[in-house]
Amino acid sequence: MGKKIGLMSLVCCWATTSAWAGTYANITIDGIFADWVDVPLVATDPVDNPTGVDFADFKVANDDNYVYVHMTLHAAADPFAGGTDHYFIDGDGMLATGFQVFGGSLGSEILLQGPAAYQEANGGFNEGTLAPGTVIQSPFGVSATEFEFRIDRQVVGVTAPFLGLSLMPSNNIEFLFWQNNGTQDTVQFSYTMASEPPCPGPPTTFRTITIDGDFADWTNIPAVVVDGTDASAVDFDVIRVANDANKLYVYMRFFGLTDPWTSTTNYFFDGDNNIATGFPTFSVGSEFLIQGANGFQEANGGFNEGTLAPGTVLQSPFGTVSTEFEFSVDRNVLGVAAPFNGVPLITSNTIRMSFQGDNGNDVVEFDYTFFDSVCPGAVAPAGVDGEGRPLGDLNGDCVVDLADFKMFQQNFTGP
Repeated sequence: MGKKIGLMSLVCCWATTSAWAGTYANITIDGIFADWVDVPLVATDPVDNPTGVDFADFKVANDDNYVYVHMTLHAAADPFAGGTDHYFIDGDGMLATGFQVFGGSLGSEILLQGPAAYQEANGGFNEGTLAPGTVIQSPFGVSATEFEFRIDRQVVGVTAPFLGLSLMPSNNIEFLFWQNNGTQDTVQFSYTMASEPPCPGPPTTFRTITIDGDFADWTNIPAVVVDGTDASAVDFDVIRVANDANKLYVYMRFFGLTDPWTSTTNYFFDGDNNIATGFPTFSVGSEFLIQGANGFQEANGGFNEGTLAPGTVLQSPFGTVSTEFEFSVDRNVLGVAAPFNGVPLITSNTIRMSFQGDNGNDVVEFDYTFFDSVCPGAVAPAGVDGEGRPLGDLNGDCVVDLADFKMFQQNFTGP
């Protein structure tokens, strides 16, 4: 049995912008792809190589240190097989420099092949192996349909006349992916580096979610838990949490098909964030429990002291197996048994949760702090709207400034 402590890592400086402006993000190369969910596609390729490696979709992001690439295949294969995989990168954005791929389709400064990277800036194919760690891939050496890798933006040449010189000096780079394992598939696309955007204020997860089994309204809500596989029947993968004035919302994704609403899976809520009160389990003192379709009071220290009011919890989908689920909890939930009859069971602005799957064979625990505005602490000289956003905040950054005025002007005059 494993117990995971989930830390809510909120990166307020996340920019998902138009394709030509790139996406600023910090991606962990670990074969878990939850941190790609809000990154847009930069290229797609149809089914055109059914007997070999057949590229499907590509996403690209960057931070100050790395360029990250996510790719999917139409069918399981190994795209890092060594002699058959060629990933060319035009690091200066100039066709005339570097190795001329396909007679001038791209001028490659960097080649990725197998587990390593190679210099090509002087016009030759593989002019020397670049430093270890220049490229990191996951998964590697296996057949699958989804992969991710990163490239060091500070990569430097290893042979004259580029020894010690940057091989990626431009913010505008070009990729050409070529697989040649008897049959061929090629994809070429450009990418412009994104700069870290300014943080206008504290992050917020204030949002109203419709519990209907359609997960589109979870876009850009950060993960509070990203868990590795534990090979249990109920195996947590990604958990996201949000709230509005009335509800707490939870999204869950699992490894493999599962039904998380059975008597073997328990969701404990420490509503006062005090381990010394309520029913003790792992590192929470639970004021109430969700099991199956219902919620149950535990504030007096017992397991299931009475069924909470109908509608306290809403779940979708329910009564079926799937990999994705969502549910809501009434923030105004009241106790039903003495001495907590009619007493609120969520009394702290920060609560702690312990989700225990498959009789405790997978346990994830994490904190969540409620927000009661989409722009907490924002200065709003003209007032706020119903969500707490300053009136006149046209670009959604919680600040009314010249950028909003420019958008206002463009609405009338065009770009």
